[in-house]
Amino acid sequence: MNNRKIAVGLCAVSLFLCSSNSVFGRATTLSGSLSMGQEYDSNIFQTESDREEQWTTTLRPELTLSSEGEKDVISFTANSDLEWDQRKDEREFEHSLIFNGTKEISQYFRITAGNNYTYTDGSPETDMGPGLSLEDRFARADEYQREQVARLLFPEIDYSDEDYLYVLSQITERYDDNPAVQAEINRILGNSSSRRRSWDNEFSVS
Repeated sequence: MNNRKIAVGLCAVSLFLCSSNSVFGRATTLSGSLSMGQEYDSNIFQTESDREEQWTTTLRPELTLSSEGEKDVISFTANSDLEWDQRKDEREFEHSLIFNGTKEISQYFRITAGNNYTYTDGSPETDMGPGLSLEDRFARADEYQREQVARLLFPEIDYSDEDYLYVLSQITERYDDNPAVQAEINRILGNSSSRRRSWDNEFSVS
């Protein structure tokens, strides 16, 4: 599924939800907002020594279009998270398009649909130095990287933040016992030369 198919699908669903015998009393609203934040972390990798501090600036524009009729409601929300890491002078982006719609077919029957599309454009990984231990690299990894490492070395758990200390305490032993996945672990917890891009789409209907 590509971006064009997603857009066509959303348009088709919204047209169906908006179709109604009555066109009276419809209210359509367009609203927008812009927020900005500054965050400081004195020890971004939570280490006892060689602490590194970081200032991060975030900018979040958002635009929402909502339309409410006699028997249906639809809304589109587009927003972006723009992040500037001042420590490495790098910029990361996350763009989202959210759709929600409800239509009453009869007194006892209602259709609801929703779609959440997210595109992420992350900067290259540069914090995984060759002199770092496996534990240090895991500590510096982001949430997605940690989940991928846990999937390979700890298949018995569904990794979450609550499992962080357990995985950290066992990761070297599991790594040494699984030579077949060591190259993949090193790739996941290694530096990269290109930007990290991904997209995710969640659709629901009831």
